[in-house]
Amino acid sequence: MEKEKITFGTQTLEYDAISEGGGLLKVSVNGGDMAALETMFSCDQTDLEKITQKSADDQVQRVFKNYDIFKSIQKDKNVVIDETTEETADIVTVTLQQESAVEIAIRKLQAGQKDLQAGQDIQDGAINDLAGVVSDMATGELALDPEITEEPENATEEQQ
Repeated sequence: MEKEKITFGTQTLEYDAISEGGGLLKVSVNGGDMAALETMFSCDQTDLEKITQKSADDQVQRVFKNYDIFKSIQKDKNVVIDETTEETADIVTVTLQQESAVEIAIRKLQAGQKDLQAGQDIQDGAINDLAGVVSDMATGELALDPEITEEPENATEEQQ
């Protein structure tokens, strides 16, 4: 039997319970692999900016935005999941915290600043390379193409 699922980034996870409140999103998986879930949710923060909740038949039910801070993961052992049969399971719950609009803006500004700095570093390197070439040309360490620097054959002494 297919379960409801959430998708984020390139990940898809079938879950047993999901709840939202107090700036937290909790996703529980009966019998979940704690290490695998921790790896899954330790992804790039931008992957968690949009988490889509889907029904078993793949219909979008809800979209959770900016729950991109992986807060915690916990395992509750031998939890009764069916009162009639007294079936138990270990339940792994992942808790995500919603990032505030200010935190998002700061993070995006910092990323943009890093991109600008990388571009500036490339430009600085090119300027240094060019300065070195010009310096070498001025000191005669770098010879120009002989065809360009040769005097024309038909030049007069004044022109030479």
